[in-house]
Amino acid sequence: MLTNLYIENIAVIEKSNINFSGGLNVLTGETGAGKSIVIDEGKHTVTVNDRLISLTLKEYELLKLLAENTGQVFTRDILLASVWGADFAGETRTVDVHIGTLRTKLDECGDMIKTVRGVGYKIEGQENE
Repeated sequence: MLTNLYIENIAVIEKSNINFSGGLNVLTGETGAGKSIVIDEGKHTVTVNDRLISLTLKEYELLKLLAENTGQVFTRDILLASVWGADFAGETRTVDVHIGTLRTKLDECGDMIKTVRGVGYKIEGQENE
């Protein structure tokens, strides 16, 4: 079942025009909120409000996927297939744990990652490249 899900989800992601150009991806919070996340794909780094943070590879990939698709809701199954791959044998709870850790590491910007109850996750903000 996960294999079929993976194939369907890859098609969905391809339609969303994800850009892996190696440039900067800057995501800011609501106007006046003073929040920014900068993902430098070339250096593989993440900066939160001008402070470099350390992320695991999966946390980085998860954040990057959400940030490149601001406002789009991803189910746990789509996130698992996209970030961990079709052959991942774990549970969807893995996504929940990584999202929680990511929110903590993003500190004041962690609340930009929203839970869509009964569906999955999305990130809110204004994308500025």
